[in-house]
Amino acid sequence: MDVFSSMIARKFKNIAGERYEEIMSFYREFLLSEEEMSVPSISAVLMPLDRSTVVIPEKVYEFLSTYEGSILLLYVIDVDVIGIIEGTLGEEEAEVFKRKELEEAYKLLSSIELKLSGFNFSIRKEVVFGDKGEDVIDRARNHDLVVISKRYGSEGARSSRVSPLVFRIVHNVTKPVVVY
Repeated sequence: MDVFSSMIARKFKNIAGERYEEIMSFYREFLLSEEEMSVPSISAVLMPLDRSTVVIPEKVYEFLSTYEGSILLLYVIDVDVIGIIEGTLGEEEAEVFKRKELEEAYKLLSSIELKLSGFNFSIRKEVVFGDKGEDVIDRARNHDLVVISKRYGSEGARSSRVSPLVFRIVHNVTKPVVVY
């Protein structure tokens, strides 16, 4: 009998009777299983970034300093935005936008790398043109932890405290996610 079952058995001993299975299924949704109670080993961290990531709080750097292994700083430039610019303003303006985005991406990645350089993990930087949600969800499969800004993918919309894209990522990623 695992910890979960023994807790239920003790809690409802002599009360549950024939409703034991119903109670077990109800509480299973609220209690952690044996597997969920174990602390996962973190050796690969994914940190998605984009143009909405302006400042990373010092507490995030402190948190990351406790891990060893590798961290991937992934800057995603949305191809849909480039397509819209190309369709409305032309190919030349889309190229100007790409150049500016790449400059901003490398500038942000360099500043983050500088702050992370004293810690016990290797740092990889990558800039990709793609879908901000799907790229993060796909790459999270190869990492143990995702550390993401609550503004990721918000592109200037400041109406909600956490961007809808971050909700989608958290919902679809099976690994632990830290939202700052």
